[in-house]
Amino acid sequence: MRNFFDSIKPKLWLALIALVGSWIPWIINLFVKEAFKQTVKGFAERNDVSSGVYQLLAISATHPISATLTLLVLIVGGAAIYSAVEARRNQQKKSDDAPLTGEDKIKITLPRNGEALSDKQPKGESFSYVVRGTLKSLPEPCKIWLLVSGLNNNYWPQTFCPVHYDEATGDWEGRVDIGGTGARRIIALVAPLTSQQLFQYFKKVGDLRRLKKEQPPFYEPLDAIPAECGNTASVNTWTP
Repeated sequence: MRNFFDSIKPKLWLALIALVGSWIPWIINLFVKEAFKQTVKGFAERNDVSSGVYQLLAISATHPISATLTLLVLIVGGAAIYSAVEARRNQQKKSDDAPLTGEDKIKITLPRNGEALSDKQPKGESFSYVVRGTLKSLPEPCKIWLLVSGLNNNYWPQTFCPVHYDEATGDWEGRVDIGGTGARRIIALVAPLTSQQLFQYFKKVGDLRRLKKEQPPFYEPLDAIPAECGNTASVNTWTP
């Protein structure tokens, strides 16, 4: 019998501690409820609070321990959610900063480097030429854009013809207007939303200058490719 009581003694202590612990919130609640209720009532009288806020304060005053525990749960839960979001954001940033592999990089397949442009079609007073390529995947809200560069490293976004991207095959196609004849460099890039807005602003300003019949050229080139456009490809080409 003695061995039996020795074996259950730890369990009895645990049960006793649990029983006493379960009464602690009730005992504290009994002593602090009235004081807390008076504090809440005084706060509501001194401040112009809505009926909904007052009801919440009244519930808190009636059950201060429960309200405190609920607040602690909300704080801990909010901290856990914030930590998870920050971890996901940091993981995404590391993924964005990671170097691109060969299959992830955008490619120009037509024209090849050094080849002439093809599929010449009229475009107002000028002509446009086809440009094709491949890209494994295009993350939202990015878009593929084409730029033309001359000998002075100026860049003209090709805003007249949006690039069409086929998600199923990974193929894309667009057109460029090189603005005359001679050697040019064609740049294809994956543009984040802010770069797209910059290219659209380039078009908006040029269209406005053309409408006002200002002194040409109407479309002033960009001095550089946006730094955030890290996924790019380029080929040197010319008009036949």
